[in-house]
Amino acid sequence: MGIINTLDTQTSNMIAAGEVVDRPASALKELIENSIDAGATKITAEIKGGGILMMRVTDNGVGISREDMPKTILRHATSKIKTASDLDGVLTLGFRGEALAALSSVAKTEIISKHIEADEGYRLYCDENGVELDEHPSPRGTAITARELFYNQPARRKFLKKDVSETAACVPVVEKLALAHPEISFTLITDGEKRFVTSGDGDLYNTIYALYGKETAKTFIPAEYESDKVKVYGYVSSPEYPRGSRRGQVFLLNGRCVQNKTMQAALERGFESYIPRGKYPACVLNIQIDPLSVDVNVHPAKLEVKFADERKIFESVYCCVRNAFSLNVTEEDIFVQTEAPSPAPVFNTRSVAKQPLTHAGVIKATPFRYETQQETREYTPFTPEAVTEEQSAAAYVASPVQEIIEDTAPSFTYVGELWNTYVAVTTEDSFILFDKHAVHERIVYEQIRNSRKNYSQELLTGVPVTLNSEEFAAALENRSLFEQYGYSFEEFGADTLLIRAVPSALFGTKQETGLFTELCAAAAEGTAVPLTERCEKAVYTAACKAAVRAKEHTTREENEELAKQLLSRPEIRYCPHGRPVMHIYEKREINKFFDR
Repeated sequence: MGIINTLDTQTSNMIAAGEVVDRPASALKELIENSIDAGATKITAEIKGGGILMMRVTDNGVGISREDMPKTILRHATSKIKTASDLDGVLTLGFRGEALAALSSVAKTEIISKHIEADEGYRLYCDENGVELDEHPSPRGTAITARELFYNQPARRKFLKKDVSETAACVPVVEKLALAHPEISFTLITDGEKRFVTSGDGDLYNTIYALYGKETAKTFIPAEYESDKVKVYGYVSSPEYPRGSRRGQVFLLNGRCVQNKTMQAALERGFESYIPRGKYPACVLNIQIDPLSVDVNVHPAKLEVKFADERKIFESVYCCVRNAFSLNVTEEDIFVQTEAPSPAPVFNTRSVAKQPLTHAGVIKATPFRYETQQETREYTPFTPEAVTEEQSAAAYVASPVQEIIEDTAPSFTYVGELWNTYVAVTTEDSFILFDKHAVHERIVYEQIRNSRKNYSQELLTGVPVTLNSEEFAAALENRSLFEQYGYSFEEFGADTLLIRAVPSALFGTKQETGLFTELCAAAAEGTAVPLTERCEKAVYTAACKAAVRAKEHTTREENEELAKQLLSRPEIRYCPHGRPVMHIYEKREINKFFDR
């Protein structure tokens, strides 16, 4: 006698519910995604008792016809796809036909809907006693209510957390879907209290404002980057406001909330050297990509995705983040060397380079406004004029300038130096105190990075450097990478290289060969850490050692030159290790302290 049994529909649905509906938050997500796919412009989500007692999602979408109502609770019944080939490039949020079948098997479920072309609405109710279908007055759209989640599975219900914890898990679900679709007005009600309402005007910043409030919204700056295959846009947190965890990172792929380590790594790599170690950036970034180049059917909850080209995604997100700081980075700048580097004038690092260099080459020095990328944008009702104004403001903040204009630093007055470490200057409305070592370290760091594109210094006589056999072989194997940093060399006997050119930022310092040996050691190190990341750490060290030291005497002219570059270059706000380089005391704050 055989021992293999074919499970009945109810039992198989309850087993499937363990993957699709593992807690109220996952059920709520599925219901809201169905409303989005139905073309709704207004969605209201309501939960009670953490969603265990009751959850309801109401929308004004296209609705469900009478003929389709009974099919909604059948497993693998969906209107999104018809054949397996439809899975390639699927754009709808739902497509498996599992959510309502799973939910109706573990909760008392009621579906009230009126199709856009129907004269009457209908109600479908299902519980342990069976299924009922009858006419029911209803406005256009659908309202789905689930009560007593896991009422028929006490073991599953026992493992749910307290109501407050389940509510805390539901709120981010609705928030992320609202961020993914700012064109839809979302309302969230928890235990009878309205948590938030978004305008649905299509403005992502207004949605951020509605969800997180004014103080959080003003810490975000716009970011955008587009290549031939990928477009990334949205908002990232200003470096001045890092977070203590990654919970503020929201990635959206073609309107779908996803979790992806490649995007996360690219975001944090873009903020590297701009925020302190142990802190994390926040973001709301939309990634638009050809649906055929991504697989969304790799996770039960459709949270994870698989890309055909992971590197392309990494580079696009990285460039988007860097361009938020007005650095005008392209994918070619990340690893690729330009064919004909331009010669740079010789200067002494000790007296500070007089020509500001950045990722974009020589940039226009802009008037100093420390709050430029943090200006508060007020949440405004939707009007065509308001949208135009907001878009105009966002374009002004994000647009980089790439031409040279000498001596355009803002007017400032040199005050003096404290303890041979900190330099004080004043502008028209601010008192600024900066760390001269940290500022100079950042300047040197940017100049070394820029050597990868434009600037290296030829030496009159080559400098021999003797290495061990592993480092020697690694240097020869990665010659193009060394040239990106401004070095050129040739073989000069056994395990010895003759350096012919060095980064102009390090010319005349001990670090002109020190960085070279650090790069050789990094290239020879056999670890899982990417070579470019290992090299970047070597650049941090070289910039730190080449910069003027704290408590080291510097002249007034040198300090004024540091101040001039600091105030005219918005990227110099943190040292390469993530420490702040200055503190600003606004004149109005000082006047307020003295009751003026």
